[in-house]
Amino acid sequence: LTSATAIWKGAIMGMIPCIACKVFCAPLMGDAKWVVGWAMVGRAEFAYLIAGQANSAGMMSKDLFSVVIWALLWATIIAPGTFRRVLVNYKKKKEQEMHKKMKAEASGPLKMKDMPWQESSTSFGIQIGAPWGNSIGNEIEKVICGANLEIISADTRRDDDSFVGMYQVHNLTGQSMSVEDIELRQQQIRESFQNDEV
Repeated sequence: LTSATAIWKGAIMGMIPCIACKVFCAPLMGDAKWVVGWAMVGRAEFAYLIAGQANSAGMMSKDLFSVVIWALLWATIIAPGTFRRVLVNYKKKKEQEMHKKMKAEASGPLKMKDMPWQESSTSFGIQIGAPWGNSIGNEIEKVICGANLEIISADTRRDDDSFVGMYQVHNLTGQSMSVEDIELRQQQIRESFQNDEV
């Protein structure tokens, strides 16, 4: 296993059949082709078993066994780091495409007057701006419902780091609300958020 010949022959065998054939196995997978290809490279554990059994059964010489083991080792050593880098790049690219698409769809800032709401004495509009986080929409819904209000309609937008939502809410008690009642409810909602930036 430690001979220079086994190492360089194993490197050649590792780079072509063990790595290149797998990396280029998914040309029709679109953007994910490199991710799929590199994911296949690290799957050599069964090949070690086959090589070991072939060696013990006398089907291959010790020199050939050394070359095969080095080929598998090269693939096993190179695959994890490269796969991680390819996967991270793929994920970043997909996130950038998603943000670009969302920015294109969000044509300008939301305005209360643009919302198709029916004004009544039991409903009013709320505009909420917040730093973007995965659970911000759920948190907003919980806070609004916790204030004994029902969301009738909503329009939300987000960009890379912020969230803006327009909500028409209805008083669940069905009672008319004065301007003071509405301001009190809005203050209650504002104070219910854990994040001071909301």
